[in-house]
This record gives sequence, C-alpha cells and structure tokens, in this order.
Amino acid sequence: MAKRENRSVSNVVREAVAEYVTAQTQDSVRKRRLKALEKIREHRRSILRERGGKPTISPEQTGRTGRRDTVTICLTASSTS
Repeated sequence: MAKRENRSVSNVVREAVAEYVTAQTQDSVRKRRLKALEKIREHRRSILRERGGKPTISPEQTGRTGRRDTVTICLTASSTS
C-alpha cells in the first residue's frame, strides 16, 4: 500500500493509527451521550411515576402562583443635625 501510494510505511501506519484513534474517540463520545440520554429517560419515567403519569404539575398542586413575588426595599437616609 505504501509503495503503491509512494509513501513511507511509517507514514501509512501513522495515518492508520490516527484514523483508528479518531474512530474510537467518536465511538466513546457517542456511547457516553447515549448513556446520558438513557439516564435522562429513566429520570423522566421516575418523575412521571411520582406524578401519576402526568407530564406537568399545575401551580395549584405546588402551592405556587406561577409568578415571582418581588420585594422592594426602601432605604431612607437619616440626617443628623
């Protein structure tokens, strides 16, 4: 192969190793991502079981109004005479 492509054997081997490492890295990343997606699916199934199969909880069920309450603090400067 090296002779046919007019390249050194070491050059062909380096390229083959680099391609192999790249493929293994991509496969590893893909497997990690698939594992993470499965974990998310398991978590979602667990939440659905806790909620009785309902995907969301209404604000009434949580006791929240669905809005953020804000607090305004007024500071007054006291002058000393």
